[in-house]
Amino acid sequence: MEPAYLVSVLRFDSETDRRVRPQMQRIRQILDSPGKTDGFPHISLVPSKADDCDDVIQRVHSALVGHPSLEVRFSYLGYFGSGVVFLGATPTAALLTLHRQVFEASRPGEDAPWIEYYRPDRWVPHCTLAMEISKAMLGGILDQVSGMVVSPIHARCIAIEWLKVQRGRIQRLKRMDLS
Repeated sequence: MEPAYLVSVLRFDSETDRRVRPQMQRIRQILDSPGKTDGFPHISLVPSKADDCDDVIQRVHSALVGHPSLEVRFSYLGYFGSGVVFLGATPTAALLTLHRQVFEASRPGEDAPWIEYYRPDRWVPHCTLAMEISKAMLGGILDQVSGMVVSPIHARCIAIEWLKVQRGRIQRLKRMDLS
């Protein structure tokens, strides 16, 4: 059985969600399939093993209680070699500090999934638009999507949410609103 993992994510206000979700849907249409996406617009912060979900959530919640919401600016369309097309967020001191705080409170182990990509000073803040895009399809996808992405996109991050992911299924465990 595929192991489960926990991911802490930043959630957007409804206006940001309304602007980003159609871009995710358009890519799926271009691919002519439902495709693989993260399901809803967000910024992934830290992956952890799911064997201590409650402890991780409690530590992060305690560390960030009363944390203000924050503004994020998506300023470019990007691609990771693993087949992920994304909106890239311009790193700011507030965003990088929040990520470091969540990372430190989460205490992900060395065996957490994708941990090398999510360590402070290595993390690329982004909102995934689509996953598993082949290199052969990449040029066409980027050509079509780049015309519909109006840059920059200003977003407000209003909550941290914890998701348990297993076999492609996402279960929302808890949400902490940012003030």
